Formats: sequence, structure tokens, C-alpha cells
Amino acid sequence: MAVDDAARKQPRPEDGEAAADVAAGRKARGRVEERAQRQKPQAQRQADKGGFGVPILIENTAGGANAMARQLDRIARLWDAISAPPNSDRVGFCLDTCHAHAGGVELSGLVDRILAITGRIDLVHANDSRDAFDSGADRHTNLGQGNCDPEGVAEDFMNLESILTCAVGHPHWEMQLKGLIARHLEETGSRLAERILSNWDRERLNFLQVCPKEMVDRLPYPLSDELAKVPAE
Repeated sequence: MAVDDAARKQPRPEDGEAAADVAAGRKARGRVEERAQRQKPQAQRQADKGGFGVPILIENTAGGANAMARQLDRIARLWDAISAPPNSDRVGFCLDTCHAHAGGVELSGLVDRILAITGRIDLVHANDSRDAFDSGADRHTNLGQGNCDPEGVAEDFMNLESILTCAVGHPHWEMQLKGLIARHLEETGSRLAERILSNWDRERLNFLQVCPKEMVDRLPYPLSDELAKVPAE
């Protein structure tokens, strides 16, 4: 998933390189500031050993009244503590949408707020939540089947400078989409997929087609008649 240019300027794992995704911890004894400061010597010791063998991605968490990475202010304190030592560019951030919703953090505009703290988003876990906002419950479900507010979320997690978006307007891509949903229904018995297919003429208008700009002229069919002549930038 594309993110802001400010994030992409940071060093990233090479293609095929592994990375470790870790939670910052559900509970902390004592003051949050004290717990965050404890991370500094640990990060420095690792730097003295030559850095991390693989990139370490810290993921926001859903629950815990004293969790280190549930609220944005605590993520900021944690990031301040671990970003000082050398090789700290090997520490990145994983944004989980379910965890944010369950942790009481609004999804709308969240990418910009996270980037203002960390300067980077290396990975996005795009999940819906089975539970209500600020529930603290870490229970994922497929997007569209939970309680996350869908309005504007997709656009918030897109870098519109590097992609084109449009309705599914070409018959080829519409049939591809419908076929994938039909396969999903066959394999899972999804009631949501059944509802979409039963009301296809209306429901298909809710889908957004996304394509990297550099791939537009390589597609076997145009995204839509309107974008058929748009050159890749």
C-alpha cells in the first residue's frame, strides 16, 4: 500500500528481505515515560553490536490501559526513545487499522498523524474490527464486515500522487472483479459476497479500482474509457 513520500524516503527492506513485526507491549509498570526511556539502552546495546539483523517493525496495539503503542502520544514517546541510537533507521512502523479502531484512534487522517510522529510507515495491516470503537479488543475481520468506519478510509491510506483511481468501468475489469467475488462466495459462504452479487448493478458502484501510474500503459485493457488515453507519469 502506498504511503506519503515522507515515508518512502526512509530506508526500506530490499525486495525479498525479511522483517520482524513486533508489538510494543500491552502493559507497562510505572509511568509511560519511564517505560519508554528504558528502551534507549536496549536500542543502544543493539546498535553497539552492529545493528539489527533484520528490520524491526513496531506495530500499534489495540488494548491495555498502559500499552506502549495504543495511543498516539505514547507512540510518540516510544519513538523518541528508540530513534536516537545509530542504525535506528532499521526500526520501522507497522500500522494496523483494526488495532487503531479498537484502541480508540480515529482512522480518518491517521496516516498523516502517524507520519508526523515516525516519519515512516513500512507496512499496513488493513483489517476491520469485530468490536466497537475504543473497545480494546484485538479481534480482526475482513474489511467491510466489522465496525470500522468505511467512509474515507481507503482514500486516507492511498498516495494519490503515485496511483490512479476510478470506478470499475471497463467490462473486462468488471468481470474480473465479479469473478473474484463469486469465487470468494463459493469458498467461504460469505453472506457479504452473496449480498453484493445479488445486487450487483448497485453494489459494483461501491468499488474503487486502483492502479500505479507506471502500470497504466502496460495493462491489457484500459481502466476505463475515460482513462484510456492517460499516459503514465
